[in-house]
Amino acid sequence: MQEASKIAKVDVNITWEPFFLNKAIPEEGEGMEEYIYKKFGSKGLEMIRDPNTYLSVAGRKVGIEFLNTRRIYPTLKAHSLMEFVKEEMNNDDANKLMEELFHRNFEKGDNINSEDVLAKIATNVIPELEESAAKEALQNDKYAYYVQEKDSMYKQKMRISGVPFFIIERKDGKKPVGFSGAQPIDIMVEQLEEAAEE
Repeated sequence: MQEASKIAKVDVNITWEPFFLNKAIPEEGEGMEEYIYKKFGSKGLEMIRDPNTYLSVAGRKVGIEFLNTRRIYPTLKAHSLMEFVKEEMNNDDANKLMEELFHRNFEKGDNINSEDVLAKIATNVIPELEESAAKEALQNDKYAYYVQEKDSMYKQKMRISGVPFFIIERKDGKKPVGFSGAQPIDIMVEQLEEAAEE
């Protein structure tokens, strides 16, 4: 989206929202290959082993090298920490945190279900945030509740069934534009230009 914003010359304010693809992942996580095989069978395994899949190629174009040997972890705690940062800090800090969480999860394979790991990531990205405050937020049911409520709303009211999903608020106040999936950059540019029209 950031690249599309530059091409379209349309400023964007990105806000990340929670969404669960699978709430049944065990607390200790699950090996990527095991998870993919259960969900998609042998075709899924072939895909994650192929370095030239659409996702891998698209990732490399923006500097992301997916680590396909990582574990898949539950994301409730990471989403809760994001809600805390959005509420108590600011959206810019939340965006920095999300970028680092993506990097640490998808490229490094860190355990983003660990309160210690999450608190360290947050305090590295947001120096004014104390580790104790981050851990306290992770144990605060209020943020987990926010996450669960938002996840339900996006699935039930907005009928969103996968990520990424983009919701672009229009400058003219008309109905927001929404689209799913990792779209080609020219489609994103077109959507941004349309949304910027008055």
